[in-house]
Amino acid sequence: MNAQEIDRKYPVRNPVWHFSDDTDCWYTEASMLERSGLFDPWSRPIPRIYTDACVSYDTFGDEIREYQYTTSVDNTQVELRVWND
Repeated sequence: MNAQEIDRKYPVRNPVWHFSDDTDCWYTEASMLERSGLFDPWSRPIPRIYTDACVSYDTFGDEIREYQYTTSVDNTQVELRVWND
């Protein structure tokens, strides 16, 4: 099963998340995620998202631009991206 099939079969239940057909991942902003209680698109708790995530930095390497986290849905790995706003 691919990400687009997962998005159709398991619609987002946490409204701070959005699915991107271009990147095949779900994304949100850090401030919105924190206000929603650190739940993934399907309203499951995300354990230690900021410590277990891969991090991408801005072009100068000074600030974190994005946190990338993987989780499993229906035995398929999917990517979640949290923009550091």
